[in-house]
Amino acid sequence: MKQPISFKNRYGLTLRGFISHPKRYDTAVIFLHGFPGSCHGFTAQRMITALGKKHLALIFDFSHTNTSDGKFEDKLMSKEVSDIKSAIDFLEDNYSYRQLVIIGHSTGAIDASLYAHRDKRISKLVLMGAESDTKQAGKMVSP
Repeated sequence: MKQPISFKNRYGLTLRGFISHPKRYDTAVIFLHGFPGSCHGFTAQRMITALGKKHLALIFDFSHTNTSDGKFEDKLMSKEVSDIKSAIDFLEDNYSYRQLVIIGHSTGAIDASLYAHRDKRISKLVLMGAESDTKQAGKMVSP
């Protein structure tokens, strides 16, 4: 079952999203949405539903996106990359797990690839480019 979460980034902005996990898990997974997507998008919602059955799964809106704090006109890829560290710190401070997987979709894959080499806490990196359902691409799923 997914639950709403929030945490602060390095600029003091609140990032909002969802977390889901079974009673027992070893792996934490963070899914990074693309642009102009959000954690409410079809792909992100499918990912948390599927991943949350076996893993600790986190999805969130980058700063300056949808439900998270910040104005769209102040959005920068470098801020998104920084938000990844804040998400990992949030997981590390609040949950226990053995390995961490980052999955980036579209622009989220670019963000993930720019960040992953900096953080030894990341065990695996998955980069995705295609839409998971072209009929649903760009549509929002209600929170």
